[in-house]
Amino acid sequence: VVADDVMCDAALKAYGIAGNWQLVLSTFEAMPSMRIEHDLVRYSMVLEALYESGQEWRFFERALVSGIYDACLIIGDGLLDLHGCSEGVAAMMVRWWLAYYVRSTSEGFGPRRLRIITGWGKHRPLRKEG
Repeated sequence: VVADDVMCDAALKAYGIAGNWQLVLSTFEAMPSMRIEHDLVRYSMVLEALYESGQEWRFFERALVSGIYDACLIIGDGLLDLHGCSEGVAAMMVRWWLAYYVRSTSEGFGPRRLRIITGWGKHRPLRKEG
């Protein structure tokens, strides 16, 4: 059986649900050799699987450097717009933004007013009912 993008996406999802971040990461790393692109959704699946594993920040930095989140991450004067980010990625973005971006302004203290825009879920299906 030849692996395709659907099979790899299913593997990323299944390994992530099982809590096996090592298999998520190795599957992701193997994708280019199978001619499968690393896209926004796949980066997000890996980041969610890596969340609180101790490996998430190095991978998050890699994702930022790759530019994969440029379309859904808008940083402005005291503004962080997370439209298009998954819940797990949005949580990491907020932590990163507060720790690095806000603190490292020219004034040294960050802006007095911060705005974080997350949207209200009208573009994503309901995950579960409260």
